[in-house]
Amino acid sequence: MAHPEITLQSFAKINLGLEICSFRDDGFHEVVSIMQAVDLYDSIFISIADNLDVLSGVENLKPDDDLMLKAANALRIATGTRLGAKIRVDKHIPSSAGLGGGSSNGATVLLGLNQLWETELTHPELASISAKLGSDVTFFLTGGTALTTGRGEKVGPQLPTPNCWVLLAKPAHGLSTSTVYSQLRNSEYSNGSKTRALMESIVNKDPDYSLMINSLSSPATRLLPELNETLSALANSSPNTLVSGSGSTCFALFQSMHEAQLAKNNLRNTGLWTHICPFVGEWSNKYNRGRS
Repeated sequence: MAHPEITLQSFAKINLGLEICSFRDDGFHEVVSIMQAVDLYDSIFISIADNLDVLSGVENLKPDDDLMLKAANALRIATGTRLGAKIRVDKHIPSSAGLGGGSSNGATVLLGLNQLWETELTHPELASISAKLGSDVTFFLTGGTALTTGRGEKVGPQLPTPNCWVLLAKPAHGLSTSTVYSQLRNSEYSNGSKTRALMESIVNKDPDYSLMINSLSSPATRLLPELNETLSALANSSPNTLVSGSGSTCFALFQSMHEAQLAKNNLRNTGLWTHICPFVGEWSNKYNRGRS
């Protein structure tokens, strides 16, 4: 018998590296990225119901853009189940922030319903579904630290998760991912070599964060110039700062929570949303989330 209700944590991510390598024939971009899960999460509550009822927690989110609803429908189609579910979210990850909140929510619903509906899809089967939902969704099936390629849907290899603390800082305004990509200039494409070099340093357990790069930083700051001020404020406390994804969140890395807290104190009167959290390792063994 199916479990009556489950609660899952839907974690955010940052990009330690994000290089845009080329424009693809399918309208997407070829990327090389290192995605890192961080301890900022939405709580998702799922229970069995007659129909699908999704409360996204995001104001004015259209059903066609709701990755949780799309994930639930995709799992229904893939498995033929007639079960429904009520899904609601306690939101903590900012929207339009480059933190992957929507993609994480979609992946978490896939994992949760696979358990609740007892559809028992394997991880590769879930990954096949998630790849069609969005470029970053597949990463959130396992989380941790991973190289992603293709348009972001190809995940691997999984990397050892460094011991690190991150200070997230976001101005009031968000950024649309598609709009940021549309502003990318030819000179801002790259070949992925710096991100792959960063990957090797992480594999060797001596991360060289000076190799961090984000091809979308320049278009994001052109659209939202206050990101330059955010990055400059973070750089007063850490040499390792970057825009996450397409923005508008920036981050700085620290060796300890104490150092991150001191940096956060320096941002107290800036009006920025801030959050301190550690890196999070992969969670495939932490939850019963699809058999291997």
